[in-house]
Amino acid sequence: MKTIRIDFTSDVICPWCYVGKKHVEAAIKHFPEINFDIHFHPFQLNPALPIEGKDKVEMYEQKFGKERFQMMSSRIKQVGEPLGIHFNHAGLVANTLNAHRLIHFASQNGIAGAVKNELLSAYHEKAQNIGDFKVLADCYEQAGGNKEQALAYLKSDEGKDQVNRECREAQLRGIHGVPYIQLNGVHVEDYFSENLIKIIESM
Repeated sequence: MKTIRIDFTSDVICPWCYVGKKHVEAAIKHFPEINFDIHFHPFQLNPALPIEGKDKVEMYEQKFGKERFQMMSSRIKQVGEPLGIHFNHAGLVANTLNAHRLIHFASQNGIAGAVKNELLSAYHEKAQNIGDFKVLADCYEQAGGNKEQALAYLKSDEGKDQVNRECREAQLRGIHGVPYIQLNGVHVEDYFSENLIKIIESM
């Protein structure tokens, strides 16, 4: 069976990363005869965010201005709806280091993709605080993992150095925005499913 490697660099609080993941999933469904080897890599859009979180709307209005944020919010909702994503901009935005650690832990247990989906939905649709260990552990359990093991992992320092190192490596490689998607090592700028399907067909 032919294998195509997909490297998906993203941040959980990035709405376009949720959109991108949906498009990747839609594209690969067209090729049941291909084995897709998917690797998730961390990126932090705002590593200065506190673990306890900040009001999401307030922070983005300060960053972009109220009018621009409203336009951005409306746009992403329009893009998300056909993909089954119901973006909700309520709640808190928090530091994503521990969310990335959880994805790394999940990769060791074969459920990284499922955990990532749960985290994306928790933050972008359910307005949950992904800086909260309980929320993170619940996501892990909903993805089929052991909640207690996830909590024990999160309370330790495991994975912190690796996530920080990978984030630095991404920046050194010139990645300044996400999602950053590569197919067999080649960066794909247009990650909407129609384009991904064409690229995969040509590989």
